[in-house]
Amino acid sequence: MVAWVCVVACTKASAPVESGPPQYVIGIGPGPGMTAITATFTRPQDVKYRDAHCTAVALDDGAEPPSLEGGRVEVWVAGGQVLGHVDRNAAGAYRAAIRAVLPPGTRLAGSVAGGAGVPAHRFRAPAVVPSPVQTMAPAQGFNARPTQGLDVRWQGGDSSHVSITLSFEPPQGTHGAGLLVSCVVPRAPGRFTVPAGAMSAAIVPHDARSVQLLVAATDRVRDGDHALDVIPLGGEGDQIVGTWSP
Repeated sequence: MVAWVCVVACTKASAPVESGPPQYVIGIGPGPGMTAITATFTRPQDVKYRDAHCTAVALDDGAEPPSLEGGRVEVWVAGGQVLGHVDRNAAGAYRAAIRAVLPPGTRLAGSVAGGAGVPAHRFRAPAVVPSPVQTMAPAQGFNARPTQGLDVRWQGGDSSHVSITLSFEPPQGTHGAGLLVSCVVPRAPGRFTVPAGAMSAAIVPHDARSVQLLVAATDRVRDGDHALDVIPLGGEGDQIVGTWSP
């Protein structure tokens, strides 16, 4: 399961909008030997569900919808050197990897140059590489249903938030549509129930049978509709796999 000088337009800034998930998210994913940089600038027509914490978008053979054009995304160590940048590729995705190892506590900042539908922005407050959280529930082999929310629990960590990602997919080895539900919630409560509406039968494809869950520490800086997330990269062993019973 992502990073993100000033290239700000010379117009008066609109009031911050923080009543729902941010529309423009830059992600920095520190790993053991490299760091991933991603950006998600979702087109409004691709959003299948949205509430105060969660967003759902359709998947096509595991691929997310193409992002809006937001120009170059750049990231750096706060008060230090530029680490790298990423541009939108031909498939409409912002994904890059840089040779940088960022230990917990590293303060990171970023900017987006802006483009069609994506305002330029520079994050003046940094986000910090957090220590990981431990997922306590659900357990491997859990069952998710469209008529009830999914209770997720965790402990530990020092991040401001936790990201919860659910990927609904057809049987392994087959092609088809899926659904990606992404929620970012405050870490301190230690639990969150993914709402039933985010994974209702109306938006989860009928041939989906499995669901993969990933819970990760996320240090988030939010500026209106822009967000900067630092999420340490996990491995396949961090995923919890369950079944979907429509």
